Amino acid sequence: MANINFKTDNEIKSQAEKVFSELGMNTSQALNMFLRQVIFNQGIPFSIKLPKKPNHETLQAMKEVESGQAKSFESMDDLFAELQS
Repeated sequence: MANINFKTDNEIKSQAEKVFSELGMNTSQALNMFLRQVIFNQGIPFSIKLPKKPNHETLQAMKEVESGQAKSFESMDDLFAELQS
């Protein structure tokens, strides 16, 4: 058996251990699972990319909401009626 030592933030470690516990495993088991997936996939077993930036339309909608100018509806029926007009 080999040992791997690495540093991580205390809060990240604590939160991850809580998730692992809920999944019925400990940190060592979770990291071994990750390493096996690296081997199986011949790379990182998940996508690593920058988050998408919101487009112009989304940015405008966000600004409307933040400024209080966004239109609100009493019900879904009212919303759909507006969308159909």
